[in-house]
Amino acid sequence: MAELNNDKNVYLLGAGFSKEVGLPLQDDFLLVAKEVFFKSPTLFKHFEKVFEYQDKLTKMKKYLNYPLLNLEHLFNLIEMDMFYSNSEELAEIKSDFTRLVCDVLTDKTPCPLLHNQSGEPVMNKTFSPYLKFISLFIKDDKRMLELYDDTVISFNYDLVLEGAACIYNWKRHQQDR
Repeated sequence: MAELNNDKNVYLLGAGFSKEVGLPLQDDFLLVAKEVFFKSPTLFKHFEKVFEYQDKLTKMKKYLNYPLLNLEHLFNLIEMDMFYSNSEELAEIKSDFTRLVCDVLTDKTPCPLLHNQSGEPVMNKTFSPYLKFISLFIKDDKRMLELYDDTVISFNYDLVLEGAACIYNWKRHQQDR
């Protein structure tokens, strides 16, 4: 059975944590979304309403001093607009925007496990720094795990940390074989 270490740490994960695997930051998220869109415009047709809304706001730029390429700022403007206008069209744009975020993250997040030429699973090397982070929580002496009573609070929309945990568990399973 695993022992619990009484050392307690709180890790706050935010902007930049997932940049190492190629995910965009808030300020370039919408530019990356356009790249994803142009790879397959039919599949990502719902991006168009978000881009049109952003373009409409850009035309008001001289009255609006707000970075319109920033993901959260644009989302805040949609929320404010919805609050004051009660528009069904804006509710649809908000829904499309949420799908845009999910689709971009899905497209840009690499798979934690790849396959070599023999078809065997291998670790995606871009996750190496995240495995080091996961190791802060677990001391593994192969006979007994020592768990730490740490807390991770993530403000990220992605599953990069979960992907690293997947690799960590897969590697432990490989060692136990």
